[in-house]
Amino acid sequence: MELLIIKKIFIFTNGCTRRKLDVEKMKKYFTLNGYKIIKGIKNADLIIFVSCAFIEGRVRESLKIIEELKKYKKEIIVAGCLPEISKDRLERVFKEKIISTKNFKEIDNFFKDFQYKFSIVPDSNLPCFLLSELLLILKTKPLTELFSLNSFHLVREFLINAAQSKFIHSRSKIYFLRISQGCLGNCAYCSIRKAIGSLKSKPIEICLQEYKQILNQGCENVVILGDDVGAYGLDLNTSFPELLNQLSGIEQRIFVKWSIKEMHPQWIVRYYSDLLNFIRRGKIIHILCGIQSGSSRILKLMNRYSNVEIIKRALKKFKEVNPNLKLSAQIIVGFPSETEKDFLMTLGFIKEIKFDEIFIYPYSNQEGTMAFKLPNQISSEIKSKRIKQILTFLRKEKINYYCENNL
Repeated sequence: MELLIIKKIFIFTNGCTRRKLDVEKMKKYFTLNGYKIIKGIKNADLIIFVSCAFIEGRVRESLKIIEELKKYKKEIIVAGCLPEISKDRLERVFKEKIISTKNFKEIDNFFKDFQYKFSIVPDSNLPCFLLSELLLILKTKPLTELFSLNSFHLVREFLINAAQSKFIHSRSKIYFLRISQGCLGNCAYCSIRKAIGSLKSKPIEICLQEYKQILNQGCENVVILGDDVGAYGLDLNTSFPELLNQLSGIEQRIFVKWSIKEMHPQWIVRYYSDLLNFIRRGKIIHILCGIQSGSSRILKLMNRYSNVEIIKRALKKFKEVNPNLKLSAQIIVGFPSETEKDFLMTLGFIKEIKFDEIFIYPYSNQEGTMAFKLPNQISSEIKSKRIKQILTFLRKEKINYYCENNL
């Protein structure tokens, strides 16, 4: 009788929540096909690393993690955003099995004997969080970075997210509904679109099916997310508000509150009335919006929606109809040609709206983006000075923040 050998696999990421959901989907894929998912590297037969590369600091981190993984002498697959964003640098350290984020289904090519194909595996509604993942990421950082804001935030983020994971989800009751992948935008600074591809919305019936499963768990809070969440449905002849209406329509005994992540300002303006209605009803309790700058001039250079006053009016009204609404913003500091005046406009925007939380990123000049060759690049010294200035300002205003400072 032939002995059945069950292969053990370790899958992890240093990326965003969307990549963590990808990891969980991969775990389902391998479990269905007879693999055993383990929580540590040493006993693994196969390691899959879903990489992050949205800014230069994460590119360097991902490359260091790959170098660390190679020491284990295991079979490795590198997936995620790094293969598209920094292909040449990746190939200098790793030339074996590689899959980009937009082509995850191509993992079937490495496992041709699998009965269950990746495309039929349902998406996950709970992202992965592993202590071994956190320790491996910290291991790649220089000693000076281990005591930096970034590392403390990494630990804090892990603890918060772990509290929302499947291990104790019965208490927190927070689930994630990913409604789309890919993006319709063409922001001048962004390299992510190369990795995620154009918009691919989930059909409404699939979203409703997943939502019903979440409701069956007694869920009270759902994070609705996508790479470009407000663009949902424009490739399917429907829209983001239509999806929200249908999700709300199938709720029965439970009143679920929504957090909307990765909301481009153009969708806030386009769907203002619909969003205002959901906020007034207390359905939407949190919006994370990529403001990026308070300067219309800089926003135009970024190829973003640039009417700052209209965005302000919309966000102020949101807060007015529901003062408990949590508003988070993403800000880029030091975009090419940003003047002190432009920077102060951003601080003024933050103060005027009274955001609850700010995510700060120094501009990362990545090759292949439209902004890469723009004149008047801002020096690291000026970026660092402005980062310190904005952090002092946020502390004074008592606004929570996270700063990805890799200068």
